Amino acid sequence: MRIMKGRIASIIIACFLGCLAISGTACAEGSETIYIAEGGHYDAGPFATWSSGEIWINMTVEGNGSVDVYLMTFTQYYNSYAPYSDNASAVNSISFMDSSVENTRSTRIHYSWNGSYETYSELYVVIDNRDCALTEDDASPSGPVKVALDISVTTEEFDMGLEWLGLMLLLSFAAPIIIVVIIVVIVVLATRNSGKNQPPPPPMYYPVSPPPPPPTQ
Repeated sequence: MRIMKGRIASIIIACFLGCLAISGTACAEGSETIYIAEGGHYDAGPFATWSSGEIWINMTVEGNGSVDVYLMTFTQYYNSYAPYSDNASAVNSISFMDSSVENTRSTRIHYSWNGSYETYSELYVVIDNRDCALTEDDASPSGPVKVALDISVTTEEFDMGLEWLGLMLLLSFAAPIIIVVIIVVIVVLATRNSGKNQPPPPPMYYPVSPPPPPPTQ
């Protein structure tokens, strides 16, 4: 009965993990209103890309001015912004992904990817309100801007595939049997060893019958 209960529990756990393996996990960054000074920028992220996912970016400038909306890899973001976090205007040119939109007052960007645990990377969203001298077609700031920004990200964080699901189901059936076999082997070996360590039984002495009487004459 205990073995059967353990097997049922293992199956339930494996099914639960299997559901995680084929279901998506949505994580919304949310909506917000941001203020960006002239020559400054706003960034959101990082967003992990080690499994399949999508990102939606909705941006609208409220009032005057235009900005650049960049979608960047980790390397692009680091080379363009991270070393100059205290003086962003020091960067003369930047690199970005093709989905980015420059010099816009309102835009909607959608980007999807198919990643894996072996190709882990990160994405960043940047709203830029500066003029990079060596970057063509970017926005020319005319002062601070007020921006309405909405970012939504959906990822498959447990996208392990049907192979992993099958392996987990197989282990859920085999694990109880393996445990029982190991316990039986341990008990048998312990019994044999305990028998070897016991002292030998004392010798048994049998009474000697008296000799028969001599024959009568």
